[in-house]
Amino acid sequence: MLPLVSKHWRPFVINGLVNSLRRPLTKPLAPLLTVPSRLNSTSTTATKPLGWTAKPKPAKWQEKQSSWQSKSKLTGPPTEVQEENALRKALQHRSNLWPLLDCLWEHLKANDSQSVLRLYAQYVEGKKETTPSPKPQSESPLAFSMEDQPDRTAANAEAHHNLVLAAIAAHAMEGSFEAALGTFRSSGLNRWPEHEAHHFLQQFGLAMPSDQALRNQIGVYFRDVRIAHWLSIPTAFSRHVKALAKARSLEQIWSLYWSMYQGITRPSPFISPSDTASTSPHVPQYVWGSFLASFFRCDRYDLAKGLWETLEDLGVHRDVGLWTTYLDGLDHLRLSDVALSFWEEMKLERVQPDCLSYRAIISVCLRDDQIAAGMDIFQQFKALRNKEGWSEEMCRSVYNTVLDGLLMNRVVDQAKRILEEMRINGPAPDAVTYNIFLGYFHRRGDFAEIGKMLSQMDKERVVGDVYTFSILLTALLRAGRPDAVDVVVQHMNDRGIKANVAIYTTLIEEHLKMRTESSLIAVMKLLDKMKTVPSARPNDVTYTSILTNLYRGGWLPKDKLIYYEQEVLQRMKAERVHLNLPGYHAVLRACFERPGGASHAMSYYREIKRRNIPLVQTTWYILVAGLLEHRQWQWAREIVEEMKKSKITPSASLARLVMKVEQGNGSDAQLIDH
Repeated sequence: MLPLVSKHWRPFVINGLVNSLRRPLTKPLAPLLTVPSRLNSTSTTATKPLGWTAKPKPAKWQEKQSSWQSKSKLTGPPTEVQEENALRKALQHRSNLWPLLDCLWEHLKANDSQSVLRLYAQYVEGKKETTPSPKPQSESPLAFSMEDQPDRTAANAEAHHNLVLAAIAAHAMEGSFEAALGTFRSSGLNRWPEHEAHHFLQQFGLAMPSDQALRNQIGVYFRDVRIAHWLSIPTAFSRHVKALAKARSLEQIWSLYWSMYQGITRPSPFISPSDTASTSPHVPQYVWGSFLASFFRCDRYDLAKGLWETLEDLGVHRDVGLWTTYLDGLDHLRLSDVALSFWEEMKLERVQPDCLSYRAIISVCLRDDQIAAGMDIFQQFKALRNKEGWSEEMCRSVYNTVLDGLLMNRVVDQAKRILEEMRINGPAPDAVTYNIFLGYFHRRGDFAEIGKMLSQMDKERVVGDVYTFSILLTALLRAGRPDAVDVVVQHMNDRGIKANVAIYTTLIEEHLKMRTESSLIAVMKLLDKMKTVPSARPNDVTYTSILTNLYRGGWLPKDKLIYYEQEVLQRMKAERVHLNLPGYHAVLRACFERPGGASHAMSYYREIKRRNIPLVQTTWYILVAGLLEHRQWQWAREIVEEMKKSKITPSASLARLVMKVEQGNGSDAQLIDH
């Protein structure tokens, strides 16, 4: 087991994980779960990891049922005539799938799986005669939407989803998993309907309370089809898991992981844990790596460690990429002592580190006050560099990491010596190398050193990037140069970089990342310059970037925000530049990120209405979700009423938000902040 040092426990004390981390992990994830790790395979719910606290949901939401069952006119299994009428309506009027769904539902309640499959097959065959074949599923990450995100499907999407779920439920009754998976893959759905599946099972349990065993079996099929589908498109699956981690959606990540784990460890497994096996579906190394990285990104070292030991128990070969992912995770948490022990374990396992492995271990050491250990490993890397034949680009990433770590610890002289070593012996410094020094001297306000670095770049013919020019512009402005923008533009032109609107906009974005008033002054000067260059006039993208950065994060005092907001809006009016709808979406999201930003968001909403821009699902979703988060009940009800007048049919996720507004208690709402 890896030794854990007391000074690194602080991140886990917050999550109440100290005791669980100090206990040894004997079986895969066993101490982390509320039940034994080898759960009965009929369990339909992913066990939540220790320390997880689910967001409370009001009982009225848990009891909510879909509307289609309550509207059903059937009181038992449908007749042949009723089936024919339902099929005709479904095929002739694509928005009227509900009668067909009623028929399938009644057959399910009667335990007549054959009739369900027969009727569903007739519907599918009928569609083929009138509709082109569905396009193959792509591995685009946009094919998958996370829970509670705006859904752009048609109004009858919920019915179509439930038709497919009913067919899968019928296959579950017959014990045919391959057929269930085939039904989903041929359905044209490119994502698993999480919300509809949950309510389908809820409805089934209410309709057949005496047959919970069958409900559980259907739930297992839903879970298994979902994970098998994901594993059939592993690249998209990996991206999806990482996207969930970016959104800190730990519960959803855990649900996917647990479904996959159960598919591997059940008495009759249908998933292979390794891509070296012939069994399909199988879990590629990079999918394991995405879960490992995601647990670390969610600050759950306990889950990452449990997963690592699970891989060993499952006999999965952990290649150097997985070891490096683990080191990167420890770097994220700054657990240098754990990382050094892990590094030694890596050697004992005869895993040969590559450049990225060295970069990760050196980074965690230098970022966590283990300078001597980090530099010792760097010396080992240098001894192996030529022998291993690693590319110059890969080696340079290690050197740049060392420089960044040394400067973070203010070990400037040693960093300069390594830079000189790079000039003489390689790998040759690039723009990133110099930007590391420029960024450090910029933060220190050392303009003399910035000048030296820029001169050295010219001498070595290293062309800077937008970050380089952004630092140069700030330095000149701070030095009181009124011609700062002209000097930077000329500097770019001399190096063959033609300043167009995209370059200027990127320069503006880099300045706004600094989040200082001096950076805003520089942005205004850049806008003035852009007006004089025909090919670089500010456009809607430019102003969208400025406005979103003004609102995001609450870094500007209110009086300064109002001043610069008005300055930007007046410039847009004078130049006749208007935001498009995606631009408004970005600005609205940024407004809601700022405390008290609801009033700014409502101003933009009223502007959208004045310009007669049609609002889409995404617009309504951002507004309702943002106002709910800010507890602005009066405005939220106003938006809901406007949405109803627009005749838009809300998606399932938007409908849930509307219910929160209509059923919410406004007595504790904040005063509207005009």
